[in-house]
Amino acid sequence: AMAVEGPVDGSPYAGGKDVARTAKEAEAMHIIREAHALATEHRDVATASLLEVWIDEAEKRAWFLFEASRVPAH
Repeated sequence: AMAVEGPVDGSPYAGGKDVARTAKEAEAMHIIREAHALATEHRDVATASLLEVWIDEAEKRAWFLFEASRVPAH
């Protein structure tokens, strides 16, 4: 998984809200991954599959936001 780091507004410094949001998102992903491991351990294929979809979507969003926030080289 790719973590998105840095400010949202393109400034060189992350503000408190950006840091807090990133921490909350990381904690949410940690919880979803733990739930996935638990579902897999208990052979709950339906729940594990649903969680995999959410994890994949979150990783795609993180990748998109990371790429969108990069400054193009001139």
